[in-house]
Amino acid sequence: MRTTSLFLFIYLCCNYGCSQSNYWNTASTLNSLTPIVQLDKKIVETSGLVKHDGSFWTINDSGDASYIYEINTSNGGVKNKIEILNAKNKDWEALTTDNEFLYIGDIGNNKGDRGRLTIYKVSLLELASRKNKIPHAGKITFSYPDDRRNYDCEAMIIMDGALWLFTKNRKGLDTHLYTIPTEEGHYIAEFKSEFQCDGLITAATYKDEQLTLLGYTSRPNYLPFVWKFPKFNSKRLFKGKKQGALLAKVLQFEAIWAGQDGEYFLSNEGNGKQKKPGLWMLIME
Repeated sequence: MRTTSLFLFIYLCCNYGCSQSNYWNTASTLNSLTPIVQLDKKIVETSGLVKHDGSFWTINDSGDASYIYEINTSNGGVKNKIEILNAKNKDWEALTTDNEFLYIGDIGNNKGDRGRLTIYKVSLLELASRKNKIPHAGKITFSYPDDRRNYDCEAMIIMDGALWLFTKNRKGLDTHLYTIPTEEGHYIAEFKSEFQCDGLITAATYKDEQLTLLGYTSRPNYLPFVWKFPKFNSKRLFKGKKQGALLAKVLQFEAIWAGQDGEYFLSNEGNGKQKKPGLWMLIME
């Protein structure tokens, strides 16, 4: 079923400098993207995805209340809806986990006017209890160096016990990498590196030293893509081989989660009658 020739990536051995016009126009396309289920309209703005306790969990971005949703993968419905009472959804954009906590990134900044951003910490034990309300979540707040309020961000991972944030930069079509601690408190995010991704990063996932970034190209096509870094760690970061490919479906993919044996799970936002929110499986060798 997995035909290797369909899943070839274009290898990019240089660190930077490839423009969208000469990279994405020649990049391979992954045809191994298959739908799992159409999602309920209650999660039409799905913007984060994790798997925990046997279930997929997601969030909506700005416009929703402070809910975490458990997805019923048999019919795409909402199995459970859990409210975090001391949280506010200004622009929730990302989810990630470690062994103890679910981290909710209220890190979106479309208007470029947010100087302080928040990441909420929710106990995984509380999440697994599936009570309809969680009274308290821990808070991590941060700002970017030099008060860079124009930075949007929709992607984060846990690595080496810290949170790593990948910005979404509309002007340069690159991503800047910052890190902050996972302990509650306020921090100035520490700049680590940058990568010319030739697009807008909307999500990230990390497993077994492999980083995968999800995003889409800029106007006029908005083509979804993935960048894969097989040996990503705090010393190498974006150095070494990189693999980039377009996705076969032109949808607004906003979340990605790494499973087992090359399986990845993605969710896309809905956009009117033609494009419904959905959960997908992507195979990458």
